[in-house]
Formats: sequence, C-alpha cells, structure tokens
Amino acid sequence: MKKRVALFAGLAALVIGTLLPGVALAQGQGKNDVFSYVAIGDSITFGDGASSPATTGNTALFHAYLDGKPDVSLVNLAQPGATSGSVLSGQLASALAVINDNKTNVTTVSLQVGGDDLLVPLQPGGPCSEDPGSEECAAAFATALESFANNYIATLATLQSALAKDPGKETLLVQTVYNPFDGPLAALKPIGDLSLLGFDGTVDCAANQQDPYNVGLNDLIVCIGGAFGATIVDVFPIFDGNALSLTHIAIGDGNPNDAGHAAIANATIAAYAAVNNP
Repeated sequence: MKKRVALFAGLAALVIGTLLPGVALAQGQGKNDVFSYVAIGDSITFGDGASSPATTGNTALFHAYLDGKPDVSLVNLAQPGATSGSVLSGQLASALAVINDNKTNVTTVSLQVGGDDLLVPLQPGGPCSEDPGSEECAAAFATALESFANNYIATLATLQSALAKDPGKETLLVQTVYNPFDGPLAALKPIGDLSLLGFDGTVDCAANQQDPYNVGLNDLIVCIGGAFGATIVDVFPIFDGNALSLTHIAIGDGNPNDAGHAAIANATIAAYAAVNNP
C-alpha cells in the first residue's frame, strides 16, 4: 500500500506548488452584438448517450436555460474521446477564436474533461486490465493524473487570460467526473473511486495540502478550477451508486442516458444560478 500511495506524491506536489490565486473575470461594459455560450469537453458535453444530443443532451438543456437571458447562441466544441491534452491542443484554440471575436460577447464557458484521460490505463491489454490493484496500474493512473494536471492548468490559465480581456461578465464552469462503473463493470468501481477521489475518498483541497496522497482527478478539477475562479459543477455524487439508472453502463457504455444528461444539466443550472442569481 505504501508503495502505491507514494506514486501519487509527485503529482500532489506539482498541483500544490502551482495553484494560482483566483482572479475575478472581467466585468466591464458588455458588447451588444451576439451573446454566446462556449462548451468545451468530451462525449458527455457533445451529448453522446442522449436520445437526441441536440435537445436532450446536457449541453443543449443548459443552453435552453441560458437562451433568452438574453438570447444566447451555443458553440459546442466538444469531441467524443477528447482528453485534457486534445482540449489543450485543439478545442482551446477554437474557444479563443470565439472569445476574442469583437462581434461576440461570450457570457459563459464550460469545461468538462478528464474521464478519457483515466480510461487509458483501463484499456484491454493495459496495465489495469488484468490487475487493477497492481503497482503498474497505480503508476499508470499517477502518470495520467500528472499529465491531466499540467494540461488543465495550462487550459484554465489561457481561458482565464482571454476572458479577463473580454468585456462584460463571464461565468466559467468546470465539471467533475463521475464513476460510471457499476453492474457488469462493478469490479472496476474501487479503482475508479480511487483515481477520482484519492486515498481519502473525498475532495478536500485543504486536506490535500496536509496529505498529498489524497489527490484524485476530482481533487485536481475542484482545487485547480477554484484557484482560477471557476464555478464548480460537482456531478460525482449524483451518479455515485446510480450509474445503472443514469448511464448506459449495463451495455458497457459509460455515457449518460437522458436521465443522466438531465441530472448534469440541472446541476449545471444550479451552480450557474448560485453565482449569477444570489
């Protein structure tokens, strides 16, 4: 156990040493041309698993809430299979083009990524496919988390810089990752929880600094996101123990079904409303 725990120490030191103080987003005079919501992410933001991604996907449902407050156009840049690395090298440039467009007033940006970063060690033939409790599996997850942290910090720093220069008030939302493993894949749930929540089984930024072995993917999302002034949308507890009813995991697909997408949208709306309609 001690050897497995030690593999996470370098990652925690990286995160704790590089977190930046939160910076308020720009709140100058807004532009009156086109108001836009920019969504960045993987298959979940894209709408995979929904019966109609354009209408029952979580991004579409959240956009429907935003639209008319005033009219807001949706720019959904998400791509199924996206990782933090592909977001940084691809989607981010497209998002910046929208944010920097003088004819567009971006009011909301959402970032949802990380699940596919953690799927790499679980691929057939990968280090976790035969023994999720092995040293090799733990090392693979530690490497994936460290890479995610680097990419996530770079992405949020770039978004924050662009939004700070954009007139008007913006809301930057970041979403945690849920554990889809249940039913036929329930054996993977413990390693999923460990990779998402660390060894303490919870997200606690203060505790992470006292004990760096507690860092999981959702710790990184919440703690790094908070440091950059983002609003957190925590979907992990919604799906915990409910993956069979909220996803397609019964047939081996971890994407949300319509009920799961609605749950994510409701959580996003609640988080948005909490900071915009106090």
